[in-house]
Amino acid sequence: MEKDKIYRKLAFLFEDKSMPSMVLLDGKWGSGKSYYLNNELIPFLTKEKKKIVVSFSLYGVANIDDFRDKLISAFILKNKNATSILDKLITSVAGATAFTSSDNSSALLSIFNGIKGAAKHVVLSKIEKFTLVLDDLERVDDLNLIKAILGECLQLAENNEVEVLIAANSEAIKDLNEAFDKCISDKISFSLDYEKAAEIAFNGLQDKIPKQNMQAMLESIRKLEIKNLRVLKRSAKRIAELIEELHKKTEIDEIFSANILIPKIISIANAHYQLGFSCAAIKKNVNSRQSRLFLELTDTALTPEEEEQRKIFDLAESSSDDIIEYACGEKFSASEIEDFGALPAKSNLLDKLIYAGTRQISQAEFSTAYKQLIEYINRTSPVECHYWFNCIDTLDLLIRQKSITKPDFIEGTVLEFATSKLKVVKFSLQAKKRSTPRRLVNDELQAMMVEQFNIVKIRDTESSIDHLKTRMLKNWKQTDSEIYSNYEHKPFFNIIGAEFLIQCLNRWDHSDILGFEDFIRSRYNFSNVKDFYTDEAYDLNFLLQWLIAKIKDCQPNLKNGAFYELSETLANVVEKLS
Repeated sequence: MEKDKIYRKLAFLFEDKSMPSMVLLDGKWGSGKSYYLNNELIPFLTKEKKKIVVSFSLYGVANIDDFRDKLISAFILKNKNATSILDKLITSVAGATAFTSSDNSSALLSIFNGIKGAAKHVVLSKIEKFTLVLDDLERVDDLNLIKAILGECLQLAENNEVEVLIAANSEAIKDLNEAFDKCISDKISFSLDYEKAAEIAFNGLQDKIPKQNMQAMLESIRKLEIKNLRVLKRSAKRIAELIEELHKKTEIDEIFSANILIPKIISIANAHYQLGFSCAAIKKNVNSRQSRLFLELTDTALTPEEEEQRKIFDLAESSSDDIIEYACGEKFSASEIEDFGALPAKSNLLDKLIYAGTRQISQAEFSTAYKQLIEYINRTSPVECHYWFNCIDTLDLLIRQKSITKPDFIEGTVLEFATSKLKVVKFSLQAKKRSTPRRLVNDELQAMMVEQFNIVKIRDTESSIDHLKTRMLKNWKQTDSEIYSNYEHKPFFNIIGAEFLIQCLNRWDHSDILGFEDFIRSRYNFSNVKDFYTDEAYDLNFLLQWLIAKIKDCQPNLKNGAFYELSETLANVVEKLS
């Protein structure tokens, strides 16, 4: 609601003497009530309407005497006529000498703080003819205290010609409808529009955020219907830092990359700070959505809860864990982000065409990008599985949108062409570094991509594990950090098997065995290991039984001592997994 509109309604309600001059400015948490009061309404009332405005927050008020003290203190400090009004009054009540100094607010406060009981009521009864603005009513914990504050304000409104405006989130205050009905003349609902909320949240950051990125933010804010200033301010700070970090990456298209990441940051921040999702829950929702829509395409209808979560996390799709942690504040700096996800290269017009379509590309750029698209689709050398299917999907979309005519080399449908190409195309997983692939527009191509990706992943995994086992057999030190990085919280020993581990232990020297023991101890050193490593229980127990028998048969030496330490550690792990 606009400033003038709110004031016109306030003026109307304050002038209506059939009800007490008490109005509730009602808005949700983070809606911008406090910002509006302090930066727009109060300056408007004091400068343009020449009103005496006394304002303070009710946060931290412990009892009704505390409220009265804050009221008088605010009245004395903010009303230049207060000293002359209260000088004689406090002198007569407290028996103090009248003040002659032109600036005696501190002295008045000191004397006032010493006044108790009925004498303080006398002082309160004499403050009049001003506008009292109170904020954060919902942050007063005691309902009885809230009622007492409302009662005190009602007396001021009825007896002292005081206009009272109380800002609160009424949804957060239960069982006060009757008290509001008795005291409040009317309620003004407060809500900023998206543009105003964004303007406030990003104030001071305009120089750090390019105009093209500001537009992407506004679109995301409108789509998610976010007006919560606290969420937006957190998002703004993180986005500004993120853009600064992207600026350091000379190989990417900075503007376009930021436009990809901005909706994710805003969506995740909204889920975390406004809707209460933990960082872990957001990861689970984003990953399960990716799993559902990317890895396990099915025709199963979404449940109502899944549909609601789909709306919440729609813009966060394909977010890396690093981006989620950064948006939730678990990574304190954008410089800590290692995995930004799939971002377009600065000079790669094909990336731009795939990720933005024809919206952010000129005709000249489109011609070049389209040529690159056709070349990549028909490449004979290995191509990245996800990227190749993205190219096919983009070609299909361009044809269906009538942006291009169907190329001569495609006789039937694009889907039929893609099916025929599978016989000759060579796929890899890492031909281009893209950690978070996007979902395709064509569902049939999506399903085909999922199938091919899994085939290539199994092939490459088997090949990489065989290579890892070859190096692991030589010594543990060669593979320690690699296994830790690739299989943290993922089952691994059930894949290579207990018999292979026994081969390793027979070949390794005592230092390798002790290094392996240290790895085992740290790998399972938390309470809920069963949630991650249950599949390893059989092979680890098999290895433990072999060690126990081996120790009995071996003569004392350094290697047997290392076997003993490993068996003690494994016994604890097996017990945890049982």
